[in-house]
Amino acid sequence: MEKNQKRISCKRCQQRKIRCSRTFPCTNCSTASAKCEVRESDFKRPPVSREYVAALESRIASLESLLGNLKAADGDERNQILDDLEVQDYVPSFSGLPLADEIALSEAMTKASFQEMTDGSMIYHGPTSIFQNEVSTSMYPTSSSTASKPSAFHEDKANLTNQTMRLCIGLFFFWQYPLFMFIDREAFIQEFEENPVDGNFCSPPLIYACAALGALMSKDPEVRPRAQEFANTAQTILTTDELGISRPTSVQAWLCLAYYETGLSNMSKSWLYTGMAFRMGQDLGLQRDPTHWGPEEKPNEANPFPFNNEFRRRIYWGSFLTDKMFSLFLGRPTFMYENDADVNINEPLPHDPPIWENWLFSHDLGFLKTMRPAGPKLTLLFNQQIELARIVHDMLSQTFAPKKMKDPAARRWNEVSLNKLNARLVAWHEALPTNMRWKKWFTNKDILQPNVSILHMFYHSTRICLNLPFLASVRHVPSTADLADNDDDDPETSSNNPIIKSLRICQSSAQGIADVLQRFKSQHTLGNAPLIFVGATIVATNVVLVTTRRQRGGGGVPQLMKDTLLPVFDGALEDMSASYKLAEEARAKVRVALNTKEQHRYDAGGGQQSEVVPVGVDGETARSDEPVAVVVDPALSGSVLPPVTTAIGSGSTTETAEIPSFMSPEQQGWQPLSVLDGETAFWGNLGNDIFAGSELEYLDGVTEFDWTDRPPIP
Repeated sequence: MEKNQKRISCKRCQQRKIRCSRTFPCTNCSTASAKCEVRESDFKRPPVSREYVAALESRIASLESLLGNLKAADGDERNQILDDLEVQDYVPSFSGLPLADEIALSEAMTKASFQEMTDGSMIYHGPTSIFQNEVSTSMYPTSSSTASKPSAFHEDKANLTNQTMRLCIGLFFFWQYPLFMFIDREAFIQEFEENPVDGNFCSPPLIYACAALGALMSKDPEVRPRAQEFANTAQTILTTDELGISRPTSVQAWLCLAYYETGLSNMSKSWLYTGMAFRMGQDLGLQRDPTHWGPEEKPNEANPFPFNNEFRRRIYWGSFLTDKMFSLFLGRPTFMYENDADVNINEPLPHDPPIWENWLFSHDLGFLKTMRPAGPKLTLLFNQQIELARIVHDMLSQTFAPKKMKDPAARRWNEVSLNKLNARLVAWHEALPTNMRWKKWFTNKDILQPNVSILHMFYHSTRICLNLPFLASVRHVPSTADLADNDDDDPETSSNNPIIKSLRICQSSAQGIADVLQRFKSQHTLGNAPLIFVGATIVATNVVLVTTRRQRGGGGVPQLMKDTLLPVFDGALEDMSASYKLAEEARAKVRVALNTKEQHRYDAGGGQQSEVVPVGVDGETARSDEPVAVVVDPALSGSVLPPVTTAIGSGSTTETAEIPSFMSPEQQGWQPLSVLDGETAFWGNLGNDIFAGSELEYLDGVTEFDWTDRPPIP
């Protein structure tokens, strides 16, 4: 037997404390005809510390004490002990301390404070901060109020409050505000006219960022091009004057610029801006609700601005919602966790003051007044968006966590979480108040409010992003005719089939997005649609590409496109391209995949190429004299082979020919927003085998989870 040199002695020699030859097998084990074993790690382990041994001994003693109490207790007392038992009880802590000391210790675990810097800004220090001690309060000079500080901005008030800026601000709040609820509109408007330079709720970078988004909504050819100018000005101020200072208005401005850059398809820049906003918010302590603080932790009452409760809550939950939306559409990890905060949900005012309407009429902007009926209160609708964002967070952090995909045991539970998350989404939708529900049948008197449309776009996008990866993990999905036949044969079985459930959810939500788009276009114009409309349209387009490619007997994508919702989505992206470059690039990418690729037709007998026909999005043959003004993505440069239909018994299945460097349309559809800018998002990284290798048999014994008639997962 070949002997290999080892770094350490074998187990037998270590136990007998004899010299080992450190070969495998060693000389001593060979002589004794004993099994020679070596630890997996060939490095010597450090001795166990006394503290660790003492902790284990204490834990064992605690468990023995618990068992002794259970043995001595009668039935009722034993049940009470078990009911009060928690995992923390196994670890001996401070149970021997007096009650007053326990309370003081609990408060110390969450102790935090604000400290005023030399520039008047307030920074947050948590319980583990190196500045959280008695000496730290004297490290920074304090002042009575930020009003005594010189302004950090050098903007002329006339440049901020002219009629063009007022128009852009009005357009921003009219069309985009439900996505930007981290701004207090009434407080912003008041300070915009009174103190736009040094205000607490309004600042030059925030004004320019809002104006940039509002200018995109203008039909005036002289106003719309100024959007980039406004955005550049806001960015310059933030990076030169404000980068080292944390202000609530700077957090708001960074978030606005992140949305603006997303509309321009600058995904990396927008992702960076959101991260800066989130970190700045933590520096301000927005994750801590002032109502949970004692008076000794609050700064000088002469400057109460940092502790305006509703204002701080708006910014925190607006950042939370932005984090989930960006992570959902880019398929990336979330940043903000609720366990890191104790912020209460916003409460609507009993009576909304007419500050917004009065401001509009006083500046000849009455055409931007709230449409009647006004619909639900914005704060209540904002809270519904937050609840939906919580589901998105669980979806991204649990179901699609990359590390869990490598663990077979965890991947099984991902399949269970798919069912649970779908149930949570439906429950959220069913619990919506009447004035937030979608009316399928409507009259001309039913005005579609932008805030309600945003809510339903977010909902349908979430359902698609959850189910589409699972749907695309199989080689074949049923067609519409197959679904009807399946329902007639065995409705109970069809309802439990996971592929059919995901297919129906995706198709239903894609239809829901199409309904919102068509109704919004008929009553308003998609050129004024909020940015989330673009993301929702892209994920709905992905549904069409995935289902059409994989449906049986389709004959390929081009022949079915005119009979799907793709023309609706293509037209919507075209309309929104006037405001968002993101929509223009997404539409061009889809057309590159369907319009500029040569569709190879093969003979039924030998499979030889006989004809090359370019096909358009609407399913018609493209005219040869129409130039294609788009750049072909290198990822799409490979040849496309048609689906291969194989007969199995009485049925047939459609499979994509597997060739090197082939990218099917559904792979393009996996990247919800990163079909743009050449980025690789989460969906694309997972590939087509997200659920490959998963064992579904164990689900037979899981309560309230029945997947019968399971099709094979390749």
